[in-house]
Amino acid sequence: MMKAHQLLSKIKSELDDRMHKFKLLMDNTEDPELKLLYIERYEALRSFAGYLDTIVLDDIISPFTGGRVERVTEPTTVKYRGDEITVDRDYFVCKDTGTKFTNAEVDDDFMWAVFREHCSRKDYDTFKRIEEIEILKK
Repeated sequence: MMKAHQLLSKIKSELDDRMHKFKLLMDNTEDPELKLLYIERYEALRSFAGYLDTIVLDDIISPFTGGRVERVTEPTTVKYRGDEITVDRDYFVCKDTGTKFTNAEVDDDFMWAVFREHCSRKDYDTFKRIEEIEILKK
């Protein structure tokens, strides 16, 4: 049986994948009505993902004080294989000390987002292959 945090993590991962697909659709459609529909769907998924983040936070405590933390998301630009790529990056802020920190899951999500954006810009099929492999594993 899956624990609650594992289930939330799986749902968030699926939401991220769907958001990425809607972003690709938004960027590649010329039809203004379709573009608006894709934007609306993307924003709805993004809003729901934000709600899930607040639920997941109940399990995260500050490694500095053991107190509450706040999850912050902000656009971050990095250089990756010669390209400047901007994606949303999450980090946590300790409510008691104001110290910023991340964990392995947040760092992995960020690097995965950078990789996906790079592949979509270069029109690499690597990301598509990875998705196909993941589907075959299920």
